[in-house]
Amino acid sequence: MKTHIGLLSHALVVLILAPFSPQQINPNDLQTKLGHSSFSTSVQAPIQTIEADSVVVAVVSDDEIYVNKVRVARREVATEVDRRLSLIPEESRIVYIKAMPEVSYGTIVGIIEEVRARGYYRIGLVADKAQSQRGADMAPARKTKTSEGSARLGAWAPGREEAQLTVTVEALRRGGLRVKVGKIRTPLRKIADSIRAHLRGKANKSVMIVAPGRIQYGSVKGVIDEAKKGGAEVVELSIKQQ
Repeated sequence: MKTHIGLLSHALVVLILAPFSPQQINPNDLQTKLGHSSFSTSVQAPIQTIEADSVVVAVVSDDEIYVNKVRVARREVATEVDRRLSLIPEESRIVYIKAMPEVSYGTIVGIIEEVRARGYYRIGLVADKAQSQRGADMAPARKTKTSEGSARLGAWAPGREEAQLTVTVEALRRGGLRVKVGKIRTPLRKIADSIRAHLRGKANKSVMIVAPGRIQYGSVKGVIDEAKKGGAEVVELSIKQQ
């Protein structure tokens, strides 16, 4: 499935085997689980806090998810986000997604897609304080028709008629990642430079990242960050068919 960040190509099915009631969690416990991060709410720079009426989706694991510190079942995430956002002014309707690195990439992509299906296009990925931020991971996206399972984060780029640059991410059996920018295998440290070179002079500055749904989100997030550093105005996330 396919999602956009200026972020997917096949439907992800998440089964909830046993329902559970929403439960409150101690904010300090949740912060400990997720670590110390800042939320990016501007396309200019990250800030240390978020607005009180914003909605935060915290993904601790594939089956432990909180919406504004209230635990909800995976299948109810978009419904709960919709309920909360419907109570605040439209201009303030922003969704922030914060996830542990070990969470499946497919889970994050699925949540983004479901939130977008409810009509919310301002979705921000949490930026780690330790990482240098060359621009936010969030920007409002123009509503457009996308293929099944797709979602988008980031401003819609002009020149979409041009061929889109694809970055493929694969997990190696011995550990580590294999990343290809276009058809060229590229070390992580050179991804931004390679993307910048590919996008130079092009009107279409969107990048499609394709990765297996089972790969850890933390691995793909590193590639997303490099794509933004390389000048990608829109980053689309796609689940690779197995």
